[in-house]
Amino acid sequence: MSNISEITKAQIIYIYLINSDHLIKQTFLKLVKPTIETSSNPILTSQGVVAFLDGEVKAHPELDRWSDYLKRRWARGFLAFCRDFGFMKRAPSTELTAPRIRVETFTFLLFALLQAGLSNMEAIGHDIWVLYLLREEQKENLLTESQARGWLYYARAAEIMELRPKYESVEEWIENALG
Repeated sequence: MSNISEITKAQIIYIYLINSDHLIKQTFLKLVKPTIETSSNPILTSQGVVAFLDGEVKAHPELDRWSDYLKRRWARGFLAFCRDFGFMKRAPSTELTAPRIRVETFTFLLFALLQAGLSNMEAIGHDIWVLYLLREEQKENLLTESQARGWLYYARAAEIMELRPKYESVEEWIENALG
C-alpha cells in the first residue's frame, strides 16, 4: 500500500465518508454538484450552506432544532470536507471545482463493484460515479487508461461493452499492480 498516493487514498476514503452521513451526501448532491455543473462561477460560502440547511428542514426535521451557531459550525465543517476531498480550492477561496479522479481510485472502485457481483454495465452506470462528478466521457477515458496500465481488458462498440479485470480481486490488484 505504500506505493498508493495520498490523493488516491483520500479519494477512496471520500466515498466511504460521504455515504456514512445522509446530510453530507444530500448537501453535496443538492448544493455542490448542481453549483459545479451549472454555474460559470461556482462559489459556495458558509452562508450559502446555512441557507441550504434552512431549506432542508422538511427533509431533515432535526435541523429545525439546530441553533444558528451549530448551523454555521456545520457549514464550516462541510466546506472543509469539500476542500479536503478536492471539491473546493484551498481556503480562503470559496470556489468549487470538480477534482480530477485518479485512475487508481476509479479502478479500485470499479473492481470493488464488480467483485460485489454487479454486471459490467451496472458497475459503469453505478451511482457512485455521480459522487465524483464523473461524466460518461471521463469514465471512458479512465477505462482506457486502466487498460493501458494492464489492469483490465476493455472494448466498446456502441452499446456492446466487454470489460474483464486482469485480477481476481481488489486485493490481488492492489498487491500485484500497486504493491
